[in-house]
Amino acid sequence: MKELHRIRREDILSLLDQSAPGGVLSLYVGIPATERHDPGRLHSAVRSGLNDLLRQHAENKHLASLVETVQTEIGKLPSETRRRSLVYFRSLEPDWTFWRSLHPILPDLFAYADSPQVSHLVSLLDEAPSLGVAVAAQDRARIFSWKEGVIEEHAEIHADEDSPAPPESPGHGIPPNRAEDRTRRGLHRMTSRIARIGDAHRWQKLLLVGPGPILGSIAEQLPDTWRRQLIPSVERNMINAPLAEINDLAGKRVYEWRRLEELAEITAIIDEERSGGRAATTVAACLDHLHKGRVEKLYVCSNLELSGYSDASGRLCLHPPSGAEESPIQTESRLVERMIVQAIESGAAVIPIEGESARKLALLGGVAARLRWKDAAASTD
Repeated sequence: MKELHRIRREDILSLLDQSAPGGVLSLYVGIPATERHDPGRLHSAVRSGLNDLLRQHAENKHLASLVETVQTEIGKLPSETRRRSLVYFRSLEPDWTFWRSLHPILPDLFAYADSPQVSHLVSLLDEAPSLGVAVAAQDRARIFSWKEGVIEEHAEIHADEDSPAPPESPGHGIPPNRAEDRTRRGLHRMTSRIARIGDAHRWQKLLLVGPGPILGSIAEQLPDTWRRQLIPSVERNMINAPLAEINDLAGKRVYEWRRLEELAEITAIIDEERSGGRAATTVAACLDHLHKGRVEKLYVCSNLELSGYSDASGRLCLHPPSGAEESPIQTESRLVERMIVQAIESGAAVIPIEGESARKLALLGGVAARLRWKDAAASTD
């Protein structure tokens, strides 16, 4: 059953090789953690999305039959799938099905085309980091490990648990300066514990949640190695928030952080390409580098659709190659998908991008590449 809860490289390659003259129904339903307690949430989202799709193709009897089949089959899936995101691909001609029940929250998508829409799945090959989450207050902190929508809560830590405060004199409160000093020392102890727990659980990134002054104090006192692993914090008092709400917050924050990282990377690639560095930004140049095995990372706008050509050697191109009359070529109606296949088979990472990064890259054709190397004779078409 574990195979049905993750996406593998082989799954992507298999799906990219599928097509159906009668059409493929592609269905993505993302269930936020705060709504996974409701067993009817999945079926409600499926019905709504499929009804909208039917309205877009009102005269298509084949799609109507396909929708009826999918609704019946999803209703028979194991009960635990109703509490996760669902990916479902279905074709009747030829007859095949692919589905996965996934922890990550995916954007909803309902599509009908001659091939499965796999762009959102490709992004799951680039795994989210193992994230530590520290939800802090002045006197305590709740600690979590988060990975791809799965969250685990660890033992709560307290500001005074390692070093009890000295007894107060009868009839006297703590002077203001002593109270501030006690708070500062308590936050320092909590910060040390957070770092040690992060080392033990091998977190790759750290998210701090809590009131601004407390987060500022913790961030300042973290060791340099952990300060460099911080993603943008959340200034909100959530010390008593339910686990599902913290899970949702972590997922959204990682998503936003990755979009910021992508924007920085795309900006750097554009600058490097202009200065002759290890980068390419046009479709033609990326295809050339893919053919020569130079691509380390391929960035593709998630909604990009292109057609092109391939020659007898399997080399892809955007326009018919010169001398095509001497060498057999064939059209490629799914050029972007063929690019993804070539990239994965060559060991390159494929990163679908969206948002501001995609808008910026779309101006240059919608594709970019970080190169393993670039020799002086590399194509710059």
